[in-house]
Amino acid sequence: MLHASKKQKAGLIKAVIKTAKSRLKAKNAKTVSQFIDSYYDNVPPSDFADTSPDKLFGAALAHWQLAAKRQASKALVRVYNPNLEEDGWDCDHTVVDIINDDMPFLVDSITSELNRLELTMHLVMHPVITVLRSKNGKMDGLVPVSNLSPRAVSESYMHLQITKQSGKQLVEIRKGIEKVIKDVRSAVEDWVEMRATMSSITEELESKPKGVSAEDAAEAREFLRWAHDDHFTFLGHRDYDFIGNGKNASVTVNRQSGLGILRTAKYLRSTFGKKQPPGTSAIELASISQGDFLMVTKTNTVSSVHRSVHMDSIGIKRYDVKGKVIGQRIFIGLFTSGAYNRSPQDIPLLRLKLQKVFQRSGFASDSHDGKALLNILETYPRDELFQTSDDHLYETAVGILHLQERQRVALFVRCDDFERFVSCLVYVPRDRFTTALRKKIQEILEGAFDGAQRAYYTQLGDQALARLHIIVQTTPGDIPDYNLEEIEAALVE
Repeated sequence: MLHASKKQKAGLIKAVIKTAKSRLKAKNAKTVSQFIDSYYDNVPPSDFADTSPDKLFGAALAHWQLAAKRQASKALVRVYNPNLEEDGWDCDHTVVDIINDDMPFLVDSITSELNRLELTMHLVMHPVITVLRSKNGKMDGLVPVSNLSPRAVSESYMHLQITKQSGKQLVEIRKGIEKVIKDVRSAVEDWVEMRATMSSITEELESKPKGVSAEDAAEAREFLRWAHDDHFTFLGHRDYDFIGNGKNASVTVNRQSGLGILRTAKYLRSTFGKKQPPGTSAIELASISQGDFLMVTKTNTVSSVHRSVHMDSIGIKRYDVKGKVIGQRIFIGLFTSGAYNRSPQDIPLLRLKLQKVFQRSGFASDSHDGKALLNILETYPRDELFQTSDDHLYETAVGILHLQERQRVALFVRCDDFERFVSCLVYVPRDRFTTALRKKIQEILEGAFDGAQRAYYTQLGDQALARLHIIVQTTPGDIPDYNLEEIEAALVE
């Protein structure tokens, strides 16, 4: 059956090329035929189901015509509804055609943007085609892989079909995609320099800053090396300087240090808060000054590159010779799957946190309570493990330990250092857990913290209790006073 599908595809492509030769002048027909062959080469046969040669020719020709001229480092994006009169072919869907230099993250970033806009994708094609271009960007033909020249450019051709849109929606889709491609380009172009910057900071930490313990400095170095070793996708970097003291304290941005998506001024504010970069508000400056030497947290901004999730931030403090905090270096990006799938005992920074919790608990690692505590820490929400303090982790982990095999509701809360969100771990009897109950718990927590749910995660295992992790987005400085026992009582009820 698979063989038959491949034969059907080959026959269909021949029919498309025959259509091209019958409709185009001989000079153009030869080049366009080569383009058609490359354009549809890796498309699964099933994607051609019920598609006529005329429509396949029309789609390929439209993309080819868009590619007629493209300046270096410039993306071409067209979002349109094909019709016979204007385009020579028609389609039941809105078509998105993109041409860009081939680079990582393009497909997943663009499809994430379309998902963010809640658009259904009916077809996604992504051929990479090597072409010749003149100095002014004019297309001079295709290049066989066996005969590459200095003028050869490897280009990404994306053809997507989405549920039909119209009017302003077409313009908004195009602008959104153009922004995503710009962010992808910034991150990819500065990737080497961002990695080199982290390596340089790691080397600087061989001489520990005054006021930082040797243990913390060593663990910070190992964590940065671990992140650098393909466990962190670098998207941006920037340095911040702290000036003044007390009420007069402020932050200045070292604009020359901006790399990746932090090249642009708009990310100075939106990445860490709606109106300011980290440290500008009293809450943030106090948190950075008093917090750990190396801080891992979440930004307020959803990544436009690679995965549509809130970006991770790694902050490293800078000290003067007297041990005073005078600034912070920030890397933003995304932890890779290895950061979530590996045991926390294998990850610098996290392994030290676990070690401190065990030492404080006094449990032997091979005892019943010790093994239970280890399981709690191993299965603890990984983002929480990165962000929580040693004290909070100990109190919460021991609290969860005391819940084992008990059929009762319990709530554990952590406020983000910058007061941007509240993280809530709710334990409920597994046999009582339903979607309706989850929604009711969400409503209670949103009301208690005057916020809105940003995300939720559930864990249903063999234990008597199910775990619900809810993130409630809050307004810095405006989190209402709350009584944990009263909230827990409302959840119990």
